[in-house]
Amino acid sequence: MCAAARRRNTYPLTNIGTIGKPKYPTISDVVAVNDHELLMDERDGKGLGDNSTAAFKQVFHIDLSGAADVSQASGAAGLAPYAVKKTLFLDVVAALTAYGVKPTDIPAKLESLAFGPDIDIGGTLKHTLFIANDNDFLGTVTDSNHASGIDNPNQFFVFAVDAADLPAYVAQRLPGSRRDRLHGGDVCGPDNDDHDHDHGK
Repeated sequence: MCAAARRRNTYPLTNIGTIGKPKYPTISDVVAVNDHELLMDERDGKGLGDNSTAAFKQVFHIDLSGAADVSQASGAAGLAPYAVKKTLFLDVVAALTAYGVKPTDIPAKLESLAFGPDIDIGGTLKHTLFIANDNDFLGTVTDSNHASGIDNPNQFFVFAVDAADLPAYVAQRLPGSRRDRLHGGDVCGPDNDDHDHDHGK
């Protein structure tokens, strides 16, 4: 992301507890869609590696272009009216269980978001979103859900994203990459070269 004037924004975490006993997830990672839109990884600590069942692992979309600067606000009551609006982008638990992954086998610590290369699926361009786990260097897990043990590698879950779902997506160009050299090192500029893959060949 490009350097710009600094401002503070407030983000509303999802209450995964109750009104009387609130409980909030962890934000493990944030990935930029462009210079003002972000995807936020909110997750519980449940799943493989915690001897429990994954329940809440969701990715939210936010747009900071109209977000209020909260530098002069403080306290929950003072910040709440200025919280950035968020929309659910991906329910990871629902998506993985739909493909047959047991909730007890979904890693507890899904902690990494990254966009990968665009792909062609049936003639339609798709972005790819990678979500990876932290296995805490535990190659095998044995617990009440996996009495005989289960492999616990670092895993990369890859989701195809319709271009229409992120219409303002700008692929990141890293300094020194081929695309960066083609565009004169303007890492934060618009990437009109994002669709230059040899799809279908």
